[in-house]
Amino acid sequence: MEKFLALKGLTNVTVNRMDSVQDVLDTYRSTYLTKGLLSLRSIPSQSVDFTWSHTVLQEIRLHEFLDTMKELRRIMRPDGVCSHWVDSTGYLQGHDLRFSDFVWESSFISRSGCYTNRIHENEMSELFRAAGFLPEMLLTKRRDCPLLKRSQLASRFRHLSDEELRLRCFHILLRPN
Repeated sequence: MEKFLALKGLTNVTVNRMDSVQDVLDTYRSTYLTKGLLSLRSIPSQSVDFTWSHTVLQEIRLHEFLDTMKELRRIMRPDGVCSHWVDSTGYLQGHDLRFSDFVWESSFISRSGCYTNRIHENEMSELFRAAGFLPEMLLTKRRDCPLLKRSQLASRFRHLSDEELRLRCFHILLRPN
């Protein structure tokens, strides 16, 4: 964020010396919204310079993910940037991939506190593009081997490459297309 703000001409950025998120928000006249699509829809088009998340995108419900990305694109200024760190492991350390979408996308699971959308790296990049972003992968971290055997996976995930199944997390930048 400091680098982005410096590029915008704010050279006296001192985020690392602030004591709280509220200090940052107050100093840079920023807003922290927490109501997902509802919050995004309240923001004027092309009014945002920078958005970021840290281990949040994997928690957006599967059926809301593309709409959320389209709203992020709508509010982003043409020269804006999104920075997202995505954790692909999930709360169940990959065991969520054992379940069918019928079970996993149920309200029972979404309210359980262990829900993740299970969108993998390549699929997520395609959704970013469909929403009007140009994704730039900055970093990926992978395990030495997949957490589960392919035979243990729900049918929806059996086609994934070993490389995708070994993914732990990634950092991606999104710029308006």
